[in-house]
Amino acid sequence: MVGDAANNKSSCAFTITVVDTQPPAIACPGNITTNTANAGDATVAVSFAAPVATDNCPGVTVACVPPSGSQFTAGTTTVTCTATDSSANRSSCSFTVRVFDYVIVDDAGGKMLRFNSLGGDYDYFDCRKGTVLSGRGQVTITGCKTELRDTGPDPKHPDRNVYALGNPCTRTGNAAITYAGASSALNDPNLSNNNVSCP
Repeated sequence: MVGDAANNKSSCAFTITVVDTQPPAIACPGNITTNTANAGDATVAVSFAAPVATDNCPGVTVACVPPSGSQFTAGTTTVTCTATDSSANRSSCSFTVRVFDYVIVDDAGGKMLRFNSLGGDYDYFDCRKGTVLSGRGQVTITGCKTELRDTGPDPKHPDRNVYALGNPCTRTGNAAITYAGASSALNDPNLSNNNVSCP
């Protein structure tokens, strides 16, 4: 508004419109590795921390697919989380949930073999020496017996031989691994009390 010496006044107005084109920032939790409650279970409920999302304006929401608390099958599932602000700008992040339905632990020897019966992916750990061996074998299920075999050929490790037997009916398991000239045997009298990683 302006005025002159005679107190005559005039005014004008204009509108400022702020357009939010900046997407929110989102940070997902780290990858998760877990196991089913019992050997041979088809799924397990997995809960995870909500991703952290920030934005230059209030009102950002976050949704994950699958959501926390969902049932995850044996194998690897990618979780995608999307942050959406009040102007419909979006950003996404993702992480994986890896589920094993068999975990054979030899407490006396400090060794562990975990595998999933759907795809045959496995990890072997000598927890005391820090040895890690991963691969994919063939799975055969006959009655209460679930067998995993990986006999190669692997050009990098031609002597690799992995065999595992899990029995969800008796909840027992054993395994034999030959790798890099060394052999290991695992015997587990209770498959239901195991963690998915070395202590």
